[in-house]
Amino acid sequence: GEALGRFSFDIDAARTLSLARRVLAKGKFGGLPDIESAGGPLRGVAQLVREAGQWRAGLQLRDSATSIQLRQLPWPVLVRAGSAEWLPGRVSLSAIHGSLGRSAVEGFAARLRLDKEWRVESAAGKASLDLDQLYPWLRGLPALAEALRGISAVNGVLEAELLKASGRLAAPEFAV
Repeated sequence: GEALGRFSFDIDAARTLSLARRVLAKGKFGGLPDIESAGGPLRGVAQLVREAGQWRAGLQLRDSATSIQLRQLPWPVLVRAGSAEWLPGRVSLSAIHGSLGRSAVEGFAARLRLDKEWRVESAAGKASLDLDQLYPWLRGLPALAEALRGISAVNGVLEAELLKASGRLAAPEFAV
């Protein structure tokens, strides 16, 4: 059969994360261990569709101020708007607007294939990177420490555009 459902939401990100952790704790995502915390409102519209025997889910965030603290990052990720769609084995993101510390992302889009090893099929977007804030953190990363050893500081803002990215999520290939 076929089904279509659509609903608006205005929910608390911390409570949503707690629920998602309980639901996903026994699955392959292990309760989302890389997300330390979340806060603020999640607002938008979600839909659930079943066509030709296959489920599809989507959501559009609007006027949100959701803060997500990832274990790997020193600053929270703030998500203000964007869309996501899930199909079995795939996730697509589009029109993502948000920030990481004093750096901002606009119009980010990506398609991911969710196999044993997640793969980026495509990605693109624009970023305004606050180098005064980012550089000390980048310099402290073990993978970059030696390459950046002779550069004590970098100042200013870098406007960057990711034209495409693909490959394993752990080691994608970029074109900027």
